[in-house]
Amino acid sequence: SSYSNDLVVTTFLESGKVKIINGNQNDIFLSPHEAYSYHTVTQKSEKLSMQDQRFSDWTKGMLTIDGETISELAKKLERRFNIRIVFGDEEVKQHIYTGSIKDKDLNIVLEALTYASSINYERENDLITLYSKK
Repeated sequence: SSYSNDLVVTTFLESGKVKIINGNQNDIFLSPHEAYSYHTVTQKSEKLSMQDQRFSDWTKGMLTIDGETISELAKKLERRFNIRIVFGDEEVKQHIYTGSIKDKDLNIVLEALTYASSINYERENDLITLYSKK
């Protein structure tokens, strides 16, 4: 995961081996189920052992989140479906989600969000507005 507007760049290895060239420091080697994250602002990095498969679920058509805010989830949905998400109120930004869903159909994902929490949405072409249920 490496997008220009993200603060953290992450590499997760499901199988094989990866060599990360880390500037003036020693090269880093990842084995299966290891992750490497780099914070672009602080320039700190860390290597982690991860048995959690959510980092590679996207390759299987799954959207998996674990304790993420709706803002973090919105970024993933925008990238996956080439849409734009805005928030209709400040309260909606407080929602936190954990779970998995097949991510092939945006409408199903949006309906699941409304079922799982107290938010609603409006969709106008590629613009989705999320807001709290009143």
